Amino acid sequence: MKNYQEVLTFLHQQLPMFQRVGEKAYKKDLKNISQLCEIMNHPERGVNMIHLAGTNGKGSVSHMISAVYQKRGRKVGLYTSPHYIDFRERVKVNGVPISEDEVTQFVQEYYEAFGEIQPSFFEWSFALALHCFSRREVDIAIIETGLGGRLDSTNIIRPLVSCITNVSYDHQAILGDTIPEIAREKLGIVKSGVPLIMGEKSDIYSDLVIERSELEKAPLYWAEDIVKVELVQEDLSGQWVSIQVADQPVVQTFMDLSGGYQIENLRTCISVIYQLDLLHGEKSSIVSDVDAFAQIREKTGMLGRWQVLSESPPIILDGAHNISALEAVFKSFFAIDAERYHIVIGVSNDKDISNLLSHLPRFPKYFFCQADVPRALHYRKYIDIAIEEYGLNATGYDTVELAYKAALKRTSPFDALLVCGSIFVVGELLARMKT
Repeated sequence: MKNYQEVLTFLHQQLPMFQRVGEKAYKKDLKNISQLCEIMNHPERGVNMIHLAGTNGKGSVSHMISAVYQKRGRKVGLYTSPHYIDFRERVKVNGVPISEDEVTQFVQEYYEAFGEIQPSFFEWSFALALHCFSRREVDIAIIETGLGGRLDSTNIIRPLVSCITNVSYDHQAILGDTIPEIAREKLGIVKSGVPLIMGEKSDIYSDLVIERSELEKAPLYWAEDIVKVELVQEDLSGQWVSIQVADQPVVQTFMDLSGGYQIENLRTCISVIYQLDLLHGEKSSIVSDVDAFAQIREKTGMLGRWQVLSESPPIILDGAHNISALEAVFKSFFAIDAERYHIVIGVSNDKDISNLLSHLPRFPKYFFCQADVPRALHYRKYIDIAIEEYGLNATGYDTVELAYKAALKRTSPFDALLVCGSIFVVGELLARMKT
């Protein structure tokens, strides 16, 4: 393997990433990552980390936290998944993806030592992140779980704080068929004595959270008890918000992320930082941090979450791919003043398609499509159901590009267009626009 492209081919062959093929790419234990860390002399032990899990929002919260610490002058590692365009998006330092050479050199260095273990794509990726953050001596690393929590490779770490943004239905084939089952998997990231911040209270699983925190003697904090965030004004470029942290004065600031669902994510982000400051004996003041929220995209290179391609007409990309996330995005999308609404959407083959279709509003025009990955569900398998059983105004296209072009033709300057349904639909469109 002499170059970056050969290394990428090798990584994808180890065990196809979950983003592409789904359940069969998921390894249900921590044995491999434990062995990899031992070979690398345990880079996970020398880095201060924040661990985030949750059904929705953990990527946004991770980027928000990174922006704040970057503004404070810290060197910040950020590990997220999946990527939209380039594998290197998964591992960033101060918002900049690691270089192709770093990826290549890492795989070349550990190719033989890792060989007998046969790590998966995700295990290689996370091992790379740990190696990079340790070698670069980052001040803090923000680690997003890939799937679930308890058996996720990232659960090898012992963070300064753990955070679970929320729990709703997604990946039921792996995590469980009920919210309590899914919650138990995500609560697997809770460590003995490590503070736990919960982004959402829910009658369905809050008792499980309390039970787990007591069992692990992990101090428990609910974001809504620490921080209040209210929307003041919103447009496509972002939103003005009012923030109050504990008993501190109310401040107003601009956040460069639109979408009402980001209000809850911002509250969770601030709660994590507030608790970390207290943990380190520092006086936490939101006033000194608020400017960071106007530079989240600039500082972190965040992609695919309420990404505005055009303001006239409004064209939005969002990787929302489960019902709760889609409903949150729809709420903001339909708040846009438009004559007609058009939605390009593609889904994966592990979704309960009838349930998903039942939650889609009837009035938009839908352009169903299939991303160029094995895990994508072809529109022909559900378009008749969408039209005949759910009354949707829908047409289908074999590719994301064809669906997007068809939607653009139908979108007047007075309409609005949303692309959503899966990260790989959004990623494929972004990649085509980049070339």
